[in-house]
Amino acid sequence: DDPIIVDYLADPQSIFGGDYDGFRSRVTSAFDRIVDSHRGQTVAVFCHGMVMGVFLQTMLGHDNPLALHSDYCGIMRVTASAKGFRTVRSVNETGHVRHLLDRERDATSRPDVSGRP
Repeated sequence: DDPIIVDYLADPQSIFGGDYDGFRSRVTSAFDRIVDSHRGQTVAVFCHGMVMGVFLQTMLGHDNPLALHSDYCGIMRVTASAKGFRTVRSVNETGHVRHLLDRERDATSRPDVSGRP
């Protein structure tokens, strides 16, 4: 009976502020600005998993913004060219925090459906 869950189930786009297209546009524009202002450099961007998921979903042309999930502290690596090409190098790297994620998963008794050993 959590009101946030009730709101989400009634309107899944509510997690994007009620405007998924606007959210996706802001995410994509922000990453484009980062790429444009740091040409030839390696950049680390720290953001919420939902931002990572939407950026990945946009790059892959995936239709469902909620289908791509990343764990807490997951790392996604993307290379970007000056001509606008984006290449996904890795998604949801969690080796650096695996022991914490496993402990959290055990504490909440959620089944692991990731297929990872």
